[in-house]
Amino acid sequence: MNTTHSYRLVLITWLDSHQVGGWHTEGPATKALKCRSVGWLIHDGEEAKTIAPHMTDEETPQRSGEMTIPTCAVVEMKVLCG
Repeated sequence: MNTTHSYRLVLITWLDSHQVGGWHTEGPATKALKCRSVGWLIHDGEEAKTIAPHMTDEETPQRSGEMTIPTCAVVEMKVLCG
């Protein structure tokens, strides 16, 4: 039984904050970082989306490396499979 097909494989483009540590001579960081993450979409909520990049194909799948991204930070989500 291939249970990963019950989930959609997605590419999420999202914005994240960052910081500059230590001494520096340049001005402050003025924009968010654009990040891209790929994984099986295991939660697609109004407040957050959770992806798991690693998943087994067992009847009761195991996941590893889950990451939750605030929906307000999502710029784009493309379905790659499923």
